[in-house]
Amino acid sequence: MRNLLNFFLKYNYWFLFVLLEVISFALLFRFNSYQGSAFFTSANRVAGAVYDAANNVTGFYLSLQSVSQGSGSIDTTSIDILKFDTISHIISGRFNDITIPMQFPESIVHLTDGQFDIKYGQNF
Repeated sequence: MRNLLNFFLKYNYWFLFVLLEVISFALLFRFNSYQGSAFFTSANRVAGAVYDAANNVTGFYLSLQSVSQGSGSIDTTSIDILKFDTISHIISGRFNDITIPMQFPESIVHLTDGQFDIKYGQNF
């Protein structure tokens, strides 16, 4: 316990610096709309990349599961969120879809490079 107290006393200025930096970034992103939207846009791109990777894994698993259950088609869909605008309340993105009907496997349906812009919120 004494070593922990000595550690905090030795590096107290660093802890104060980190605390003040966190407070300043919180104030910057909360009360300035441009900086907040730029931060959330970049954070949403990272989250979108993570969701895209998870979607690829689960989409592959679900397509295998649908084939094994005899649902009648193989369906793989991917959706990428490219922009999440919190000021204009618009979500933009793109999607791809490949569907292979089990009854007619030669008639593969490809939807590639689809785009969407969806307005969300109370003020449609």
